[in-house]
Amino acid sequence: MGIEKHEKDINDGKKAGLIGALKIGRALKAINENNLWLPFAPTFESYCSQAHGFQKSSAYNLMALWTTWGEYLINHPDLQVLEPTRLVKLLPHATEENKEELLHMAAEIPDFKGFENNLRNLAGKTGTDDPHDHDWVSIQMERCEICGLRRKVEHA
Repeated sequence: MGIEKHEKDINDGKKAGLIGALKIGRALKAINENNLWLPFAPTFESYCSQAHGFQKSSAYNLMALWTTWGEYLINHPDLQVLEPTRLVKLLPHATEENKEELLHMAAEIPDFKGFENNLRNLAGKTGTDDPHDHDWVSIQMERCEICGLRRKVEHA
């Protein structure tokens, strides 16, 4: 058995994941806009957390995915292999004028580093793959012995 079957399984799973995220976003948007959560929780955010285990940011990101790209993605099966996490990262950059272009960019750049560099460029920053003279800065990290949480220590 060659790689082709496994590649198909991966792409089928990615498509199912994106379609699932869009359906959840569409449903949450309807629940929120029509206050259908009221009998179940004091706020929409608590409804999302208690009923579905979604953090506030996840619920709003799912709704934004549907609002921004839902209809377009439903009608373009070739783009349904995009990972929802990529689309969430694109949300701050999406406008009515560029949202389709962003989807195609996300689909055409398969590697993680290339995608992240394009995000940096969209934000007006230099990508790690852009030619430049590096200006290295030393940083120090601290780690909690109890929980493992890490944080950057600011130098004065």
